[in-house]
Amino acid sequence: MKAGFEYRDFRVNVSGGSFVYGGGDFQFSPAFTGIPGVTATGVGSPYASLLLGVPTQSLIQNTPQLAYHWPYTALYFQDDIKLSRRLTVNLGLRWDVEGSPTERFNRMNRGFAYNDASPLAAAARAANPADCPACANLRGGLLFAATNGQSRAAFNTRYTDWQPRAGFAYQVAQRTVVRGGYGIFFLPEAAYGAAQGFAQDTTFLNAAGGGAQAFIPSTTLSNPFPSGILQPTGSSLGLNTFAGQSIIFSNPNRLIPFVHEYSLGIQHQLPGDLRLDVSYVGSRTVHINTNSNQAGGTRNINHNTPEQYARARQDPTYFSQQVANPFFGVIQGGIGANPTVSRQQLLRPYPQFATVAVAQESVGKLWYDSLQVNAEKRFSGGLTTVLAWTWSKNLQGLNFLNPYDARPVKEIAPQDRTHRVVWSGVYQLPFGKGRKFGIGVGRAAELAIGGWEYTWIVQGATGVPVNLNSGYDLIGNPTVSNQNYNMWMNTCVLQNNGTTRAPNEAHNGFVTGCSNPAWAVRGANTLRTIPNFVNSLRQPWRTTADMSLNKRFNISERMNFQFRAEAFNVFNTPIRSGVNSDPGGNQFGFVAPNQSNFPRNIQFGFKFNF
Repeated sequence: MKAGFEYRDFRVNVSGGSFVYGGGDFQFSPAFTGIPGVTATGVGSPYASLLLGVPTQSLIQNTPQLAYHWPYTALYFQDDIKLSRRLTVNLGLRWDVEGSPTERFNRMNRGFAYNDASPLAAAARAANPADCPACANLRGGLLFAATNGQSRAAFNTRYTDWQPRAGFAYQVAQRTVVRGGYGIFFLPEAAYGAAQGFAQDTTFLNAAGGGAQAFIPSTTLSNPFPSGILQPTGSSLGLNTFAGQSIIFSNPNRLIPFVHEYSLGIQHQLPGDLRLDVSYVGSRTVHINTNSNQAGGTRNINHNTPEQYARARQDPTYFSQQVANPFFGVIQGGIGANPTVSRQQLLRPYPQFATVAVAQESVGKLWYDSLQVNAEKRFSGGLTTVLAWTWSKNLQGLNFLNPYDARPVKEIAPQDRTHRVVWSGVYQLPFGKGRKFGIGVGRAAELAIGGWEYTWIVQGATGVPVNLNSGYDLIGNPTVSNQNYNMWMNTCVLQNNGTTRAPNEAHNGFVTGCSNPAWAVRGANTLRTIPNFVNSLRQPWRTTADMSLNKRFNISERMNFQFRAEAFNVFNTPIRSGVNSDPGGNQFGFVAPNQSNFPRNIQFGFKFNF
């Protein structure tokens, strides 16, 4: 029996990066050093403006030095039980508690107030309810840690993340073993809460006027921000924080993602020292958090409804028509900048904000199934070779096609490769002491001809799926029977006016009247129906090989010297960078000759062991 305990105390101090302009960012142009009224190229100099200390625009960022802290605790128990001479069972259980991050001074958001009344509700009620349904009972805004009863932590900590594991190995016959296993494994997040409201940019535009005013700047480097440096509002504005602008928040109820892993396989020793291993390996991953660990992106919950989009398709001016802005004069800048605003904006559930992006939605899923075959052959002359074949399918549900979709679309994963074959081997050359040739050679001859070893790895695979363009619908078969680099897929596109066109053979223009269109231009205010990837369209791929020749010099029992000559992509096989997938361009379907993999790379290595 084995048991263990682990505790980690994470303390992360975020001090910004080289992209944070805490010392100021100043841009210079010829505007103040040219000839008044003349804008010709070569008139004036940005370097002269720099010497005069007259920037065209200035920026300084007031960025907080955030200090996060969270604990991590884990317990585990495992028992390996030999039930009989043929059967061994492994049983285990692990318990994880990933604490939620807090910030030293609570400079962190804590979700979104979906149903809390907005401070702008009174002003919003003046809007026409037909143009702004949400204005009758305006709600929403950012919440803050340790404010108005909110927790200090960015997320709710979970204490029920148990992970059982079980496995077995059973010797069916003298040369045959069956193995299998199942386990749950949690995937730690280490995510922070957003900190909107605790950073503030101060900008200044030093515009040059016409005529003689071109030489009279409003400010210089001696005082680039004459109105002062803006200070972050923190949580002082409450639900009005960033009103009129776009906001983003993390879901405080996020879950810790976990994966169900399982396998079942048989291993058999065939005559002639040939070992064959055939296994099914699969997994199901759930609760993957969007916009985390490169899994999908955020989702805008401040979107129009399908019914509103349907009406906009019937009346093209329905969304774009300008109506009275209830937030004009109430919100400074952004949506409140003008007395009128588009009807589309006011029809949204939170019209006082532009976009409301939510991250850490625990809705993502992954599916993986594979047949894995491994054959290993050991020859008597120092040669061992292994052939491995994987036949698999990897599906994902990480991306929303439309913001109001109930769940992410289930589609082929961008890293999926249906087939992958690897042939590798090691051959100890039959020269030197104890070998077939030169079995009794002396020390000097052994140093020259003994200890040579040749290795190789040859890899072939199916190409990964092509990323489809979001502005087009897939309406037909996208594949072609005579696939080549000039036409990798069906390039016939149905236009909005009912005609069809495709890139010409030279890919410098278009031909009209193609048949069997596979693509259609998506009209305005229509919803996306096709996934990001489909199984039938794959990027080009080719088989590559790596090889090495190694030499070992045995100086004494305790000292030896090794030399390695290695060649990666030894045959210099080019893999092209990928197919153009933009149906609107004349390069559509063309695979450019750019090489995506490394060309042949040869390197030498030396190592002395003592």
